[in-house]
Amino acid sequence: MKKFRKKAIIIVLLMLTFAVGTIFFLQTHDHPAMPVAACGSIDEIFIIGNTFDDQSGDLLASGIYILDKDRYKMSLYNNMTLIDSMSFEKIALDKDNNLFSIVRKQDENAIYEIWKINNGIVLNKYDITNSIDEKNNGGIRAFTIDGNGNFFIREISSDEVIVIDKSGFETSRLKDVASDISFESMATGKDGQVYALFCKNIDAGSGFKIISFADGLINEICNGNILPTEEIYSVMGTCTKYDLVMKGIYGVYGYNFNSEAAENIIYFPPFEAEFTKSFFVEDELYIFFTDIDDDKRHKIKSIELKTIDLVTGVFQ
Repeated sequence: MKKFRKKAIIIVLLMLTFAVGTIFFLQTHDHPAMPVAACGSIDEIFIIGNTFDDQSGDLLASGIYILDKDRYKMSLYNNMTLIDSMSFEKIALDKDNNLFSIVRKQDENAIYEIWKINNGIVLNKYDITNSIDEKNNGGIRAFTIDGNGNFFIREISSDEVIVIDKSGFETSRLKDVASDISFESMATGKDGQVYALFCKNIDAGSGFKIISFADGLINEICNGNILPTEEIYSVMGTCTKYDLVMKGIYGVYGYNFNSEAAENIIYFPPFEAEFTKSFFVEDELYIFFTDIDDDKRHKIKSIELKTIDLVTGVFQ
């Protein structure tokens, strides 16, 4: 009976794996690399992978990996590896698909820079240390680039978005519009504007707001219960059918401006809900899984939103 149950579980897991997409392995050297951030276009997908010492937990190396067009193989992006207390923190593509990364250097005090990278070569470095308050805000939470090439940065414990121009100079800070909403995610829309998703605290009646940042102004795009209030949202992006797409722990939701509510695109089963990071590339969603197999290798599962009928059939 035990052998039968084990075989049945393996068969079910294999069916789920092939139904929702291909699983990829992200590794560097002899240690598993932990995915910490990602971005991509229809042609190239980049992922930051950090390697830690198994015993001490100290950072050993930080690298940028690239996923091939067939989504089957991961490889180090032109030997883009940092050591000696340096790490890639966040990455983003501009409208022309130029790759930028926020890099952290641990000296007596942390030093932050934005690097422009092309084919593994660092073309430009912009020192943004004076704009980052790691001691009080705990590091970088979100990073995106608008249609004009301006950098938008959100720190972990901050209540504002930092705007840095394409030359590396801070131009403004956009403070949260109210204290009863919490920052969840930030992304650049199809129109080149930057949008942020905020969640109201439960004590304030739940509900969500989507804010746009344009020309130094904060504009409220929508509010109220446009999304299920029982969800927790971790990422926002765009796709062909919707102006914005948002991933919760139970599913993906698409929203078009001026609509009364977001539409559910796909549901996730409970095992998909915990400890995941994800990002959108065109009409595809990628989800990171941490230490999911016996070898403690980190995996990435892709789901094509265009085939939601198939995927939803599996998940429901």
